[in-house]
Amino acid sequence: MTKFRGASGREWDIHLTLGKIKEIKSKHGIDLLAPWDGQVINEITDNILVFAEIMSVSVALSSVAEAELLADDLRGEALEAAVTAFVEELSDFFLAGKRELLLLMYRKGMEGLQKSLPEIAKRLDSVISETLEILPRVKKK
Repeated sequence: MTKFRGASGREWDIHLTLGKIKEIKSKHGIDLLAPWDGQVINEITDNILVFAEIMSVSVALSSVAEAELLADDLRGEALEAAVTAFVEELSDFFLAGKRELLLLMYRKGMEGLQKSLPEIAKRLDSVISETLEILPRVKKK
């Protein structure tokens, strides 16, 4: 069982089982036991709605209201903590070498994203600047 603290400060316990992994595959088509192409990590990190649904299966919840509290708690730094905790919990389903590989894939992917943010921001600033220069000319026509 892996824990994370939500945005509200509440601590949540992630407890994956093979049954829950099968349920996630059946509902969402995400095979958590085949994460080697990076697609599983992308599915988890790129779509908050899918991740919230996966978490509602992965965390022991006592009611629909509690599921809503969990979904509300998945934001900001708490979302990052939840994804990291989920990947750590998932890694327990693999032998040592593959467990380390999965954790390394996740860490390196997040590091790569962090390293690329300044360049992305620079390009975005350039596009915004160019757009702002063009807009007055377009409005005059």
